[in-house]
Amino acid sequence: MIQRILIISIIIFFAATSVFAQFQPLPDPGATPDSSFYFLKTWREQIQLFFTFDADKKAKQYLHLAEVRLAEYQKMLNKALIDDKRIDLN
Repeated sequence: MIQRILIISIIIFFAATSVFAQFQPLPDPGATPDSSFYFLKTWREQIQLFFTFDADKKAKQYLHLAEVRLAEYQKMLNKALIDDKRIDLN
């Protein structure tokens, strides 16, 4: 009985933390891939990664870049949805 309660409480804990993790705001994406200067952004990111030698810091940098890519995707998706609505209204 105690084992079941322990297992259920662990499952609830992980479910609750995953739900709260979803509500963290994304960072500002800055330039998106449709920008003509996007290549400068990616060069800067690659240089930062090259000069990051600590494994923990490099992992955090990769996580940050993944969040930035997700924010870029969201920004471009929102822009596309707005553009589609403008086309439909005309």
